Amino acid sequence: MRIKEQLRFENSPKGITLQPNRKLASSICWAAIAIALTGAILLIFSTEIGIGGRIICIAIMAVFAIQGLTDFLFRIHVRYFFDLRTQSIYRQNLLLGRQRLMKLDEAVIFRSATCGIWHYSLGEKRKQFLKNYKISPDFGTGNEQEKYIAAYEDEILSPIIALLENSAYNAMHK
Repeated sequence: MRIKEQLRFENSPKGITLQPNRKLASSICWAAIAIALTGAILLIFSTEIGIGGRIICIAIMAVFAIQGLTDFLFRIHVRYFFDLRTQSIYRQNLLLGRQRLMKLDEAVIFRSATCGIWHYSLGEKRKQFLKNYKISPDFGTGNEQEKYIAAYEDEILSPIIALLENSAYNAMHK
């Protein structure tokens, strides 16, 4: 599957839309599998594992359920709109609705890294390290990841940067 379909990227005359966290759907599936396996262990071996084992199984199921629900409600369905008509960037969420983040000419894209995993972030100029928004999946190391990074940069990041640069140029020459 191409990266544009994975991240639901659309480049139209009205602007660009992107859902950077779509790859988290597989983590929800793994959480559901872990909950089912832990529940099966709890049902089958409930007498052998004792009260401590039951509490641990319930705790594991609760942690996976909370993580899966959080990913589903707050991360997977986040969509960013780079709107040319209003010259603004919006974030739309399943629960919170549509929020205006910043103007196009105020936006800057940079890399954020933690523990060997990194992603591209979007922030407002001179405030980008205080408040920023993740606009790419997490990237790691390796040959397959390098191909994925190159595809992301060519097919998704380049049009976004071109749109931001064009907006900044137009703002300077008004």
